[in-house]
Parts: sequence; structure tokens; C-alpha cells
Amino acid sequence: DVDGAVELYYDGVKKFETMSDGCKITGYVDSNHLRNVVAGDQYVGNSTQGDLYIYVQDNTNNSVIIQANTGEKYIEAKMGSSVDLYHHGSKKFETTSSGVSVTGALGFANTGQCISLGDNKELHFGTGDDLKIYHDGTDSHIDSLTGGIHIKDTGGYMRLKSDDLKLESATDEDYIACTANGAVEIFWDATKKFETTSSGVTVTGTVSDSKGNVRKIP
Repeated sequence: DVDGAVELYYDGVKKFETMSDGCKITGYVDSNHLRNVVAGDQYVGNSTQGDLYIYVQDNTNNSVIIQANTGEKYIEAKMGSSVDLYHHGSKKFETTSSGVSVTGALGFANTGQCISLGDNKELHFGTGDDLKIYHDGTDSHIDSLTGGIHIKDTGGYMRLKSDDLKLESATDEDYIACTANGAVEIFWDATKKFETTSSGVTVTGTVSDSKGNVRKIP
């Protein structure tokens, strides 16, 4: 039509129509390459401007942003930098040069799901990676590099379960050794001084009271 639309049909059904602000396609477009010759925005959806808003920032930023038509971001991909994921307009997930960064809690919807790490792959905690948890293929390790480790229970009791339980110094000097179905041993400067036996206890050295007197055991 003069001063109007150009319409293209397939088998009597209109598939393409020019409009004052662009064109309208009924159906889908099958192409190996789609490109905006002039920089601009892309709208997808049923409303006048679309429900989904996709645009590329200027040549300085070179970012691809997918967001709601209201301006709430879903995904932002930055050339040479991060890919960011949003929830209700707030960034929650970001790729970095060393991995990923998560803002908030990382949860699992179903039971049995977990974070799985291979041997010698570590979980780090603290600004300076002060606490590390890992498995070396044989043993499991919890390493505190600064400060102490505090374990607190307010539920009534705490249990440590092992068939071979030891308390040692950082240089492997024994403090206490406990063996299932066997002895409990107490050490002084890595030398055993007290040991439980099937008939009682065995003391190596002297037994003194607060006054320094040796007690006589009948």
C-alpha cells in the first residue's frame, strides 16, 4: 500500500509485515546469523515493547544485558570480565578470574545433594584462608592457620567417636591416647605417666597430694 505496509504471505497466510517502527513476523525466523546493523535494543514478548528486554551497551562497555522491560536485570555479560546473575534485581552470582562469587546462601532443593570435591581440593574460610578443610586421599584434615578452633555445643552433650582417639600437639607430641576395648593413656612431655588396665590403672612415677606427700595405696 502507498504510505502503508508491505506484506508477505506463505500459502495465503501473512508471515511478514512492515510497520511504521519496524516489521512484524508471524512464526519463527530460521537463520545462521542475526545482527542489528544499527546499535539498539531488542524486545521479546507480547506487549508493545515486549516482556523481555535485551540490549548491548556502547562500545566502551561491550556488555550484553537481559532484563525485564521494567528495568530489573536478569543476566549481565561483560566482555573481558564477569557474567552476573540476578534475583529480583540484586546480583547473587558472579564469575571471576579465579572462579565464582556468590552473594547470600548456597542451598540445595533436595536431600542427598552436596558439594563434591576431589582429593586435595580444599574448602577455605576467612579473609586470609585461615581455615582449610580437605581430604588428601587417605586422611581428612581441618587446618587452622591463625587463632584457635572453638567447638560449642548447647544441645546437652558432644561426642567424638573413633576406635583410636588421640590428642596431640602440633608437632605430634602425645597428650592423651584412647583405644577401643583397651587403655586410656595420659602423657607428660610425650612420656606416658598414667594408663588404665583391665584390673585398674598403672602409674609411672609418683602420686602426690597438694602438700607433696606420696599417697599410700593399700
